[in-house]
Amino acid sequence: MKAPPISNSTLSLLKQAQKTLDTLPDVDRQKIEAIRAAIDNGKFTVDIDALIDAIREFHQR
Repeated sequence: MKAPPISNSTLSLLKQAQKTLDTLPDVDRQKIEAIRAAIDNGKFTVDIDALIDAIREFHQR
């Protein structure tokens, strides 16, 4: 099945969005550093029940 053609205005918007996305980092380095600092300071906690739920939800996809 072939997708319908994309209008020039839609294509332009998609290209513009892609340029914006290309400028974003692949990972949130600031968040990673905050988590590392919390781990180092013994202040990082894990909600085991939320983690279990997230793992279950991920594997049910």
